[in-house]
Amino acid sequence: MQTLLHELVCRMQTLLHELCADANFAARTCVQNANFAARTCVQNANFAARTCVQNANFAARTCVQNANFAARTCVQNANLLHELVCRMQTLLHELVCRMQTLLHELVCRMQTLLHELVCRMQTLLHELVCRMQTLLHELVCRMQPLLHEMVLKSLNVLKC
Repeated sequence: MQTLLHELVCRMQTLLHELCADANFAARTCVQNANFAARTCVQNANFAARTCVQNANFAARTCVQNANFAARTCVQNANLLHELVCRMQTLLHELVCRMQTLLHELVCRMQTLLHELVCRMQTLLHELVCRMQTLLHELVCRMQPLLHEMVLKSLNVLKC
């Protein structure tokens, strides 16, 4: 009787160890996926920010160069100054539009990455639940014959 109980305890410990190992693996995988998605989002944000800054610097240099040229060569010509203002407005408008586009692309990419992360985590959690159900089912199936045998031995002891 003690031997059977010892075997039962050993088997249960083995199955619980397997279950814990699977759960730890799934948890590590989820954390790794979350870290990867976070790094990708940060890299995309950094790239978009650098591009926006480069575009802003380019537009600012272009505006300054245009203004300097107009000031040196056309101080007395009001029409050229008016054209310069219009050009600067156009460049600034283009810059704003480009920055809006880049930010929109960044937001869309981040949404996609987060959606992919959520889907992957759901899949991993589903796999973990299925594995745990399988292990628990195996544990129950293995325990039934042992419990049946213990009951029969107990009945035999009572008969004696």
